[in-house]
Amino acid sequence: MDNKQSAVIACDVTLFIRLLEIAREELKSDEQLHDLVERCSEQAAAKGDFLTMDDYETIMPPAEDKALGASIKINAANRLRARAEASAKITIEGSQECVDRVLALLGVLHNNGGHSGTFGIDWDGDGADSIRVKGKDFNPKKYRDLTNALSDYGRHFEIVSEGGTGYVHNPIYDEDENYARMKSTKVYPPEDQRDNEPAMEHEE
Repeated sequence: MDNKQSAVIACDVTLFIRLLEIAREELKSDEQLHDLVERCSEQAAAKGDFLTMDDYETIMPPAEDKALGASIKINAANRLRARAEASAKITIEGSQECVDRVLALLGVLHNNGGHSGTFGIDWDGDGADSIRVKGKDFNPKKYRDLTNALSDYGRHFEIVSEGGTGYVHNPIYDEDENYARMKSTKVYPPEDQRDNEPAMEHEE
């Protein structure tokens, strides 16, 4: 390693996530990975401080990033087509605001080009927020137990995850009421239906 490179690369979370997305979605060889690391190392040495998204254009020039972003979206679309083994035709009924909110969530999922995360919407179950979903491909009774498990726990964030599993995320605050960590608990399916899987509860 020469003097133009840093032996330590420190960066903020936003840049770190972006670099992980590039490494996972686009880089196909060790040579490409090493090239990306060298760019980060050179920028860290030149800056003498931790890297942020302000350094991204130096690490990934705009023209190269534009081509890379397009490639990532194409790869994600190809994977989606390869997995497209099912479809469902449904009708959503409710107030215009509620329907628009659901459609916005579906739009985000439709347009997502490869970002992994937890997506959701605010929903006032005790107020005016209510929808009805109809269609021959939709059986609401299938999700009744999952809904009850999430609702009965009564926490902040209710998440439906892979395979129809249900989680609740509860933020934990310190004595000064500042956010400290997130407690995640698996609430569905019930413990006696998890094939001897231990109850999941952890803090982040």
